[in-house]
Amino acid sequence: FADFLDRARARREEWRQRYSDAAVPADLVSRMRALPGRRLILVVAEDWCSDSVRTVPYVARLADAAPGRLSLRLVNSTDGRAVMEANRTPDGRAATPTVVVMAEDGRPIGAWVERPSTAQRWFLEQQKTTMQQPLHEQLLTWYDEDAGRTTMAEIATILER
Repeated sequence: FADFLDRARARREEWRQRYSDAAVPADLVSRMRALPGRRLILVVAEDWCSDSVRTVPYVARLADAAPGRLSLRLVNSTDGRAVMEANRTPDGRAATPTVVVMAEDGRPIGAWVERPSTAQRWFLEQQKTTMQQPLHEQLLTWYDEDAGRTTMAEIATILER
């Protein structure tokens, strides 16, 4: 993640600030440290992506919480195209971020794509009747209020499989 932050050009300060401010709840730290085995987390992200900057720093902090159990790697959408194509959004798009969790032997355990499930369902329903700009503003407000809690909880559930 540090390498990703160093290379980030778009939203550079936002990435750094969100990572700096991100806090993993104590119960999730305990759960991650109690995982049955080592987990690998592959994230396909772009520095310009609104959903990535509002979720990936929390995934990175989750990985930081259990360094002996969790290993994180980020790639861009060019290098991660096959991963994105294999793990699409509910409406069929390849999107960033795409997070794939694997066992230590590389066996896929699960994937998480684009945004937390509650926000994703809401967004897909609302986009049928709401103009893009106000819809995106509402989504960004949701992200700010959630402060990564839903993202971390959903990723933790996959990690525990």
